[in-house]
Amino acid sequence: MDRRRFLKWTAGTGIAAAATAGGLLSWRGLSKRDPRPNVVIFNADDWSWEHSSFLGCPDVKTPNFDRICREGVCFTNAYVSSPSCSPSRAALLTGRNFWELGTAADLRGNFPRDLQVYPDILKEAGYRIGLMKKGWGPGDFKATGWEENPAGPPISFKRMMYYRYASLNPTQPFCYWFGSFNPHRPYDENRYVNADTLKVPDFLPDIPEVRKDVGRYLAEVQDFDSEVGYVLNILEEFGELDHTIIIVTGDNGMPFPRAKTNLYDHGTRVPLAIRWPEGVNGGRVVTDFVNHTDLAPTILAAARIKQPDAMTGHSLANVLQSEKQGRIDPYRDFVVTGRESHETLYPMRAIRTDEYLYIRNFEPDRWPSLAESVDDDGVSFDAIMACKANPNTMHFYEQALGRRPVEELYAIKDDPYQLKNLADDPKLSVTRELLQKKMVKYLTNTKDPRVVGNVT
Repeated sequence: MDRRRFLKWTAGTGIAAAATAGGLLSWRGLSKRDPRPNVVIFNADDWSWEHSSFLGCPDVKTPNFDRICREGVCFTNAYVSSPSCSPSRAALLTGRNFWELGTAADLRGNFPRDLQVYPDILKEAGYRIGLMKKGWGPGDFKATGWEENPAGPPISFKRMMYYRYASLNPTQPFCYWFGSFNPHRPYDENRYVNADTLKVPDFLPDIPEVRKDVGRYLAEVQDFDSEVGYVLNILEEFGELDHTIIIVTGDNGMPFPRAKTNLYDHGTRVPLAIRWPEGVNGGRVVTDFVNHTDLAPTILAAARIKQPDAMTGHSLANVLQSEKQGRIDPYRDFVVTGRESHETLYPMRAIRTDEYLYIRNFEPDRWPSLAESVDDDGVSFDAIMACKANPNTMHFYEQALGRRPVEELYAIKDDPYQLKNLADDPKLSVTRELLQKKMVKYLTNTKDPRVVGNVT
């Protein structure tokens, strides 16, 4: 492990004191600035994991995200706690699974005032806090006594930087949440990319209207990337880029049928890259399973703040400090995700490993996507609805909007879009049972009401 980076993560602890006393490092120049890093997190609105040029998607150009990946760590198995705006953002802010957060996990609920969020913890530790665009939402945080969004008070990034440098404490560390509205719907019908050549996911009908719709989504992915570049340029202008932890990710998958609000990969698996030259060994691609609940503990660890006991996520410090590629932490071999509702109630939980995705649908008699058009209407939704009338395309409708069985099981390598349910395959009965038990154990340990019996 690099000694300088080791001390960046452990300064202020007995370990760091011992290391410094042993002569490993002298903190030259740190009297001029606070040694704790700044934090900037970019949270896209509806961005599936595969849609970046760094990960090989030829249909989209994301030079700024690619830069963070090249100079930092790119996580290829990053997942949200829940594939819906409010619960996903609440989990990221609190470092806790969405089922632990009460009404903060409801799409249009409120945010309980007693929930701890990492921006408030950093503020109490002396950080300047700011938010641009979408924080936690679209629920009502003021109903429970929050004066500002739990992600921070609204202020443009450049204005916050100018205020900071004009203040009596120009080296005060800052924590900033950039919550883009891209690539969320609605889209400009006449603005799209690569409609003739792009790859349409296998769960959508490959027709011209859908191709253009996917192209519109990709155009807004590129818009989000431009926003990332805008902030990076300001950080460079102020000389703060290398002293700042940059986190780029998304709150859930692409806003299309069978993606967003669902527990298949295109709903829960998102891009994630972290750059911090002072504390992270960059230039690596990591396959460890990561949940958004791990980000708050990671930020606090970098800021030398003890993780609150209530946080159930785990810091990524050991992974970020490693010099290895691929799988680093052997315990990060699975992730658990879930959903209660979006516009409709449809409770489900899932466990994802390298080889399988197992889903448990708690109320299979319900329709999983009855009212999703309220939030995600578009020509792709209309195309899926039209598929119902044609026997040759009926499967698109059934896969996206039809009722589902109690259990689903998918073999990832053979079925990357998770379209062939193997839950009833007798050859996989042992695998299914082991995954189910592993998931239930995690849900029980984290007191999921769906498992411990306190559903209200």
